Amino acid sequence: VTGFPQWDGYPLREALAERTGLPVALDKDTNAAALALALAPGGAGGGDFAYLHLGTGLGAGLVLGGRVHRGARTGAGEFGHQTLQL
Repeated sequence: VTGFPQWDGYPLREALAERTGLPVALDKDTNAAALALALAPGGAGGGDFAYLHLGTGLGAGLVLGGRVHRGARTGAGEFGHQTLQL
């Protein structure tokens, strides 16, 4: 979990699935938001689009053919991120 190094290696998906009894999928925030827009009633549907998010960095979730596109190394939509500590 980015920003929480103490969680490195923690089986978050499995823990959530066990506690809720539901299937759980984890993804980066921009991919999850893009997928929600693709699936929402009145949303983008099966079209191709990019969801852009500007926060502590700039990222995007890409939907191609109605599915989240992650790229060969799961970096699709990542423009780059640089953390500065002052």
